Amino acid sequence: MTPGGAEEIASRARGTPRVANRCCGAVRDFAEVKGRGAVNDDLASDALEMLEVDRAGLDRHDASSSS
Repeated sequence: MTPGGAEEIASRARGTPRVANRCCGAVRDFAEVKGRGAVNDDLASDALEMLEVDRAGLDRHDASSSS
């Protein structure tokens, strides 16, 4: 993982270790399929977008629980 990849994940984790761990696992899985195991900032961003995690770290479950 490059520093940029780690920063992209951290910026969307909302300062919550549990969320960071979940994002890391999902990005790692995505990297195994799409990125040959390497995680950089672009790959992390693509993976998190695919998982519908926005720049604020909110996903579709967060949006539905606020209504």
